[in-house]
Amino acid sequence: MGVTLPPLLHPNVDAMVGSMIQALVHYGKPASQLTAIGASAKVAVKAFKDEVKSWITNENNTNDEVFGDTADVFSMVQHLGYWVPYLSLYSPEEIADAIADDSEILNISKLARALMLGILLAITRGTIASSKPEDAATRIAGVNALVNAKVAKQLLEFAYTFRGFNVSTNIAGSLYAQ
Repeated sequence: MGVTLPPLLHPNVDAMVGSMIQALVHYGKPASQLTAIGASAKVAVKAFKDEVKSWITNENNTNDEVFGDTADVFSMVQHLGYWVPYLSLYSPEEIADAIADDSEILNISKLARALMLGILLAITRGTIASSKPEDAATRIAGVNALVNAKVAKQLLEFAYTFRGFNVSTNIAGSLYAQ
């Protein structure tokens, strides 16, 4: 006679929670509601990846580029930005640990670059391209969390287009720059 797990302990609870997180983002609900769900960073990052891939498919977006002057690039970077307040609720270390072994993000494909930009924006609280002194501590803490998770430097250095301006990720001052 097998043991039946209560609904909240069911093995597919991560998928259910991931769908709830995606709904929060999709409907623009306050990021603070994510804390009520109690999801781990790993579940939130998986929800992010799944939703971005689904969005690309559903929008018939022909490319998943984050650099250039097309409407697809603008909408891709803007869409990634919707996730920043939600993923930023996790510490940089939690996010870095969640992606440390994620081959879907840690490669050089266009999709991986887009996903990494979303992670970089979240882990640095939107300051990854900033050179302002007041943003340095937050940006460096985020990048150093990725250093500690052994994410390759080459996966973090790239240009992207933000609100019509071409910018580059800024890893100056981090352990990567030493």
